Amino acid sequence: MFKKVIFISTFILLFVINLCFANEEKSIPDKGTLGFIFNAENLLLDIESYQGGVGMKYRFNEVSSLRTLIDIYYSNNFNTFSSIAGITYENHFLNVSRLSPYWGFSINGGYITQSTITDEINYVILSEIPFGAEALFGIEIFFNSFISAFAEYSLSASFIYSSSETVVDGESTISDPEYQTVIDTGIGNNTSIGITIYINDIASIF
Repeated sequence: MFKKVIFISTFILLFVINLCFANEEKSIPDKGTLGFIFNAENLLLDIESYQGGVGMKYRFNEVSSLRTLIDIYYSNNFNTFSSIAGITYENHFLNVSRLSPYWGFSINGGYITQSTITDEINYVILSEIPFGAEALFGIEIFFNSFISAFAEYSLSASFIYSSSETVVDGESTISDPEYQTVIDTGIGNNTSIGITIYINDIASIF
């Protein structure tokens, strides 16, 4: 619920910013522009955990973009670390002033590990290798020709390979691998916000 509140608040903030620039000329990067992406799950920073990523984006034109992104997550509370890499296609279907909504789809894969440690000779390590696909909807707002912010949510389906190692008094036992399919249809469960800096246009202003 809290994640949904943060996500909806971000959408409202982007809409208000768009109204502030409503009478100004559009400032959308040209086709063939390359950008760097910095994203996070929400606007709050937590010392005990972090989820965010970096990537690159290429705008073919005002409608179509392709981006690659690596997401990192860690949590000290749950001894969890994950790294997910993916590629996403964006289709911007309406440009209103500086506000540009879009739909898209992505494919991704990565590695997740979670450990429960009692001491050096007693612990459990769970490892997962997920592969997934997502359908997404988002809004991008251009502050000028080289900086934008975005907020999006996605519906996802994943195929996950998992295994675990259990160590008791120094003796290791590895479980048989398991396979599962997970479909997440809860709107707002997979959210992302971030900024994009378009490098080509930065160079042009100097």
